[in-house]
Amino acid sequence: MDQHAALLTPGRVGSLKITSVRTEIVDLPIRRAHQFAATRISTQAYLIVEIETEGGIVGLGEGATPGGPWWSGDSIETMKTMIDCYLGPAITGHSAHNIN
Repeated sequence: MDQHAALLTPGRVGSLKITSVRTEIVDLPIRRAHQFAATRISTQAYLIVEIETEGGIVGLGEGATPGGPWWSGDSIETMKTMIDCYLGPAITGHSAHNIN
C-alpha cells in the first residue's frame, strides 16, 4: 500500500473528521504584467484554503480568478465568502472520506 492509500484508509492515521476550514487571500506578483484593454495587472490574487482533520492531517488548495471580476464575473472575495459562510460550515464535523 502506498503512502497516499494509507492516509485514506479509515483508522490508519486517526480520525479524518474535518475540524476546521480556513481561507486566506494573498496577492502574489506575476512574472510579467498583463495588459488588458481597460487595465494592466502586475499581481494575481489567490484564495488559499486549508482544511484540517481531527487526526492532524492538513490539506491545502487554491483558487484564482485571472483578471478579476471585471474579466470573468467571479471574484476571490466571493469565493472566500462562500467557503467561510456556507461550504466550510457544511463540511466541518464530517469525514473527509465523504467526497460527495
